[in-house]
Amino acid sequence: MITLYHRPKTRSSRFLFLLEELGAPYRIQIVTTRNRDGTGAPDPANPHPHGKVPAISDDGVVVFESPAIALYLTDKFPQSGLGPLVGDPQRGAYLSWLAYYGDVFEPAIMSKVMKVEVPRGTAGWVACPTRPATASGLRTCTTSEETVAPPASPVLTGISSRRPAGASASLTDLSTSAGATPAGSGNACPATASSTSRAANAMLRC
Repeated sequence: MITLYHRPKTRSSRFLFLLEELGAPYRIQIVTTRNRDGTGAPDPANPHPHGKVPAISDDGVVVFESPAIALYLTDKFPQSGLGPLVGDPQRGAYLSWLAYYGDVFEPAIMSKVMKVEVPRGTAGWVACPTRPATASGLRTCTTSEETVAPPASPVLTGISSRRPAGASASLTDLSTSAGATPAGSGNACPATASSTSRAANAMLRC
């Protein structure tokens, strides 16, 4: 059985939704983490190497960090249709956008929310005007004045069309619904629940 190491109102809340959507058997272990103000402490029961969340344990196999957990779970429960499998032409874009979320999108949001100035040239999300889009859909910077929005991803908008009848959300919905909300900074739960009763139950625990 999968154990989700969870602290309410943090990024681990998104995996309550994903596990429910997957119909996966799981248990929740509430853990403590260090707070933004320096109080609190990592929980010895938490297998995450930095004492953070999310992390899961699947019969002794430990996986941590959101993109890795999302990939592990959607591969383990392919019947959900939430993620393209090996051999699917959309698999490459799926992996790329999972990495983009953790490496670019979330750091960009957090630097803005926390008012941390990031020098241009050290991060791909720093504001600047752009040249025309490349074949991949990405644009490159010229000078530092204009904010660059990430391009739309066909694979993320197309996943839901291949899901089983009655399925209610894509992995993108689940990954961004709990968002990049730091521990202790407010409710990380979305304002509305999925149409499934399992996901609605997950909301009550997030």
